Amino acid sequence: MYLASEDSHFPFVRRCLNAIDLQTSDAFSSSSRNDNKMKKWIREKLNKHLGFLLEAAIEAFPQSLLQLIAIVYYEEANYIAIISILL
Repeated sequence: MYLASEDSHFPFVRRCLNAIDLQTSDAFSSSSRNDNKMKKWIREKLNKHLGFLLEAAIEAFPQSLLQLIAIVYYEEANYIAIISILL
């Protein structure tokens, strides 16, 4: 999934990666050799798990909307439902 995020069809993802000082895999070969071990480890983990994180975020947003609609429709707001939406 990370390779798909480098495509020009996803400029938002590229801007987000640049905002947190992460580079696309083209830059990994030369610049990551000079980075410290922790930053390199973070980049490798993000490269492996970015697809899962994007899927989780895309899946959670509609679910939160459905929960919010159910709370408004049935007029039964409780702390557990509100915390579930916020998480």
